[in-house]
Amino acid sequence: MIGEIRADLKKGVPITVVSTSLVEAGVDLDFSAVFRQMAGLDNILQSAGRCNREGKLQKG
Repeated sequence: MIGEIRADLKKGVPITVVSTSLVEAGVDLDFSAVFRQMAGLDNILQSAGRCNREGKLQKG
């Protein structure tokens, strides 16, 4: 699945990913928006690291 997600992101295909916390800390993905359900601050910070990770967006 991660390979498919990366391929879609690279092509610019709009996708929505619903995942476990594994994607927060264990996988290098870059999304234009990230939404996180209530969690501890460390989990929220990990989620934030998936948003505009590569700096492709002018504003984030």
